[in-house]
Order: sequence, then C-alpha cells, then structure tokens
Amino acid sequence: MLGTVTPLSFRQALHEWFAVALAELRSVRRLARTWMFLGLGIAVMGTTYAYYSYLHATSTFSTGDASRAATPSSGSVRPAESLRSAMSP
Repeated sequence: MLGTVTPLSFRQALHEWFAVALAELRSVRRLARTWMFLGLGIAVMGTTYAYYSYLHATSTFSTGDASRAATPSSGSVRPAESLRSAMSP
C-alpha cells in the first residue's frame, strides 16, 4: 500500500538519523561559508567570554567591598532597585 508507513524501532530510527546527519556533514565540510560562520561564532563567543570575565574581575564584588557589591548582571532584573541598593550608604 502506498499510504502505509511502517514505524521503525527507536534503534533503527536513531541509526537512520545518524546516517543522514553524517552524510550532511560530509557535504557541508567543504563549504567555505561553513568555516566562515564557525570562525565568526567562535570569535563572538570568545569575545563575549573575555568581556564578562573582565567585568567579573574588575567588579567591586571581587575587590572584597561587599557593602557596595555589584555584578555585571546586577541591573538586569530590577534596575531601579539595584541602583537604589548600590547608591545607599
């Protein structure tokens, strides 16, 4: 019958998916845009990691002054409240 689909076992379906993914990777491996986007993604993530590492290293929290502690994400939830607590004596 043309309209009948026989269900595969989980193991067969996983093997078939893996075979298709492997074939796709073989065809994509030689494309220049693949390597360009991969390099761009690694550069963006590395820069972001370095930026947040710098912010963490230079924050007042890391200097030991816990009374005026602030982290790079301290204003992301409630900016007004975190500013009030950072400015209070």
